[in-house]
Amino acid sequence: MFGNYYIYDSISPLADLLKTQLGFSDANIGLLNAIYSFPNIIMVLVGGIIIDRIGTRKAVLIFTTLVMLGSLLTAIKGDIFVMAAGRLLFGLGAESMIVAITTIIARWFKGKELSFAFGLNLTLARLGSFMALNSPMWAKSYYNYWQNPLWISVYAGISALVFIAIYYFVDLASSKKYELPPEGNQDKV
Repeated sequence: MFGNYYIYDSISPLADLLKTQLGFSDANIGLLNAIYSFPNIIMVLVGGIIIDRIGTRKAVLIFTTLVMLGSLLTAIKGDIFVMAAGRLLFGLGAESMIVAITTIIARWFKGKELSFAFGLNLTLARLGSFMALNSPMWAKSYYNYWQNPLWISVYAGISALVFIAIYYFVDLASSKKYELPPEGNQDKV
């Protein structure tokens, strides 16, 4: 969740650099922030269905890959259309990734542990936002060129993907060794 929220909030601190170095307008910067939400009008519902069909393990890996690839596409080229496509791709994976991670937490934690686990998850997410929004302070040397801070976002996305890959194999091994609720095929409503 840290990586997801870091990537989401990485554009705002770049606004001045995007304006001066790439000639972006306020509308362009608004587009980069808003286009993330567009696919999630429907994708969160579709993502939930995907999670139920293929299981959380595979789904969270797919969604986190989209998050990382979206951050990479955003950082690759200073063209509004390419960057917007990256943010759109990021948006395709990000909210469904949140749903999948919430499902994972509900599978692994019960009772009083569940609330703490949800709280810890949100703490990590908000830490990602905090770090991104304050990156001009702690990563000041990166703010001489518009692309450099976005590479930090890419590293956050890669880190998220590495942690999800570790989870994938830990969960796979654990489900063979311990009695866990079935992955995917959650309770039917």
